[in-house]
Amino acid sequence: MKQLFKEKKGSAIITVLIVMGVLTLLGTAILQYSVNDNLQVFNDEKRMQAHYLARSGAEAVADYIINHPYEVDELVGKAAKPVEPDEETLQATLKGTFDVVVTKSGDGYLITSTGYVDGFERTVKLTMLPYGQGYGLGEFAVFCNSGIDLKQNTTIVGNVGTNATEKGSITCNGKYTINGDVLVGPGGDPDDVIAGDHTINGETGQLDSEIKYQVPEFPAFPDLDDKGSIELGNEGSDIISNDGYYQKIELGNGSKLTIDVGSDVRNVVVENLIVEGDIEIKGDGCLNLYVTDLEPINGNINIDGNVNALMMYYTGNKITMKKEIEFCGTIFAQGDLTMYE
Repeated sequence: MKQLFKEKKGSAIITVLIVMGVLTLLGTAILQYSVNDNLQVFNDEKRMQAHYLARSGAEAVADYIINHPYEVDELVGKAAKPVEPDEETLQATLKGTFDVVVTKSGDGYLITSTGYVDGFERTVKLTMLPYGQGYGLGEFAVFCNSGIDLKQNTTIVGNVGTNATEKGSITCNGKYTINGDVLVGPGGDPDDVIAGDHTINGETGQLDSEIKYQVPEFPAFPDLDDKGSIELGNEGSDIISNDGYYQKIELGNGSKLTIDVGSDVRNVVVENLIVEGDIEIKGDGCLNLYVTDLEPINGNINIDGNVNALMMYYTGNKITMKKEIEFCGTIFAQGDLTMYE
């Protein structure tokens, strides 16, 4: 009887050891799975942070190119040194660096940005394509190296900048309004530089450094098929949907000329342009409008349109436009340009 009890007692100990071994193996497996899962989450988080850093670098360089289009060639082929993110613009927990390389890609530019966080890296590529063939001033609607002399009752919609620091560099012989920010040259006092009876619906301040725009050469007018002339009477309408040369385009009061640019670049050359009606630009592309002789503008051109959709090349040096008229685009004059109301 005693022998039987001892045998059963030994069997119970073996059973307990087996159960403990199984539980130990199961616990180890669960722990290993939990550690691997946490490690995977940790790695995924670092990869995501590296991706965000790379994207931030690409977007920062793209924004710089948009606002400084004439400096883009200086960036091509150059790799930026690793940059730490600005904690004011990114989360404080986002620690790491990124570097950016800009290369030429066809007619555009390829921005390659790589973010690095704790040994993890992610690369983001952004392609910038030219929007037409126009030249812009980046963030400014008007920019001058020296002074700006405005006419009475002038209103500028957009930011205004100047490299000038002298007192009274921005002035007017009457009231004027600027619906945007005004930045004067480095070291200049906006209260001194901006003179006259003015209303500024924006902030005033200084440029961090002088801005030097590369002045492009005035292009030769393209040789296009002769389309004759377009003369619209009052309330008349017409459509241009192809490139062409026009001896004369005359729009009567209340008339409308629609220029369909599609998704490409439309080139129209006009010897004599008379605008009493409106010119509308239709499509996602842009219009290069080459003008030799421009009569006073008494109608809207590209009203409520995209400012990048219109580039007007003008061989003259004087433009007269009613103050209530809207011209939405860029004017590239061959010489010094004076605008009158």
